[in-house]
Amino acid sequence: MKITHSPKIQSLLRAAALSIGLGFVSPVSAQEHAYIVDSSGKGLTDLGTLGGGSSWAQGINDAGQVVGTSTPAAGPVHAFITGPNGDGMTDLGTLGGYVVSVAYGVNDAGQVVGYSDTGSGNFHAFITGPNGAGMTDLGSLSGGDSFASGINGAGQVVGRSYTAAGLRAFITGPNGVGMTELGTLGGDTYASGINDTGQVVGISTTAAGAYHAFITGPNGGGMTDLGTLGGSESYASGINDAGQVVGISTTAARAYHAFITGPNGVGMTDLGTLGGGYSDATGINDAGQVVGGSVTAAGDRHAFITSPNGVGMTDLGSLGSFARGINDAGQVVGASDTATGAYHAFITGPNGAGMTDLGTLGGDYSYASGINDAGQVVGDFDTGAGAWHAFITGPNGVGMTDLGTLGGDSSYAYGINDAGQVVGRSDTAAGAWHAFITGPNGGGMTDLNSLVSLPGGAALTDATGINNLGQVAVISNPIPEPETYAMLLAGLGLLGFIARRRKTA
Repeated sequence: MKITHSPKIQSLLRAAALSIGLGFVSPVSAQEHAYIVDSSGKGLTDLGTLGGGSSWAQGINDAGQVVGTSTPAAGPVHAFITGPNGDGMTDLGTLGGYVVSVAYGVNDAGQVVGYSDTGSGNFHAFITGPNGAGMTDLGSLSGGDSFASGINGAGQVVGRSYTAAGLRAFITGPNGVGMTELGTLGGDTYASGINDTGQVVGISTTAAGAYHAFITGPNGGGMTDLGTLGGSESYASGINDAGQVVGISTTAARAYHAFITGPNGVGMTDLGTLGGGYSDATGINDAGQVVGGSVTAAGDRHAFITSPNGVGMTDLGSLGSFARGINDAGQVVGASDTATGAYHAFITGPNGAGMTDLGTLGGDYSYASGINDAGQVVGDFDTGAGAWHAFITGPNGVGMTDLGTLGGDSSYAYGINDAGQVVGRSDTAAGAWHAFITGPNGGGMTDLNSLVSLPGGAALTDATGINNLGQVAVISNPIPEPETYAMLLAGLGLLGFIARRRKTA
């Protein structure tokens, strides 16, 4: 499903920190806290806790409302929500039990979903009203446990519930009203995603014990077995807003091949291979262009792209190539072996037409990690002196520019937005790894640590992605315990959390 961000959060620097081991079973002795940052004051504000020692952020919406889990003054963890821009932490309570409540997601109305114990020995999925007001028990499918895993803008919730017959996926109506079993293909069912029409995708085990990909109709109505390509198994890896599903399936010859379906999951088409016995689909855009990898007749793995609607598999060329990103024009980037055995970054033209070697800036190797809609490519190259530097190109991959470092030997680019702002990591003159951001078109490398005030001993070590609002996902070292943190800063930006949508292969 597509997410549209509100322009008003461009002026904020939000950071929601979470432990990599997220969940109520995380050790609370680590004193982990969630944070938010205001770029105007360049100060890091602790979102606090519910009275205990720790808090963890799980999600953030476009108003800056953060949801997560925190330890209260006594007892196990409770779910929380903050006000806009992270102001104030409200305990969402439980469904009547004592042990725990956990928030997993929030939509732009501030409706929160997760699960809580009920006091009767079961866990139940819940939804709140707007801005976290009131916790409603979504029940279960037959008296067992239930867990909510996602919510869309209409308040439809998807998740899973245990029944006497096994695990079953469910969907609710708008605002969490009514829990409908998505059915099964004979065994357990797992819902993994929902788009804005309410189509759910996932996998289900058949009566024979095989895994099959499925799709539902709008609002979760009816589960359709996507079948296979003649073999016994299929797995869905992505869906676009038209309901086209991509994934991998076994064939009658017991080979694994990439597939695409038509709109709404109708018909499974074998995308074939590049001459070998294997292919997999790893991504799809809204035009239906699929990217992935395939083994060639020579036994090498090559990246591929298809035309819209999965028509035709185009070899992106070269020995040992792999695709790492695709933009809305269908330009693909990645890396490929060269005739000398070294690998080089590449870019293709629109719709994957033609592979252009981006070269290097001194050494033998380069690697492309991302591309924006102008065709500006970012990645890394070896300098020939035992170090690696981040690079950016001009539009359509023209010209490679060394982004330099923060005073140390090496830097690595991890993401780029449509303004050409690049984020990544670099070592400093002191030998420490620090997160960085550049200006538009890669201009100037700034240490993100210079833009915020952090507790003693803490540092932002990696910037892992940036969106078109300038919101950056970062990772911090411990504050103060030896745990890893994920943060989101915004305004320059870092938004609330490590999971993000990327145009990647």
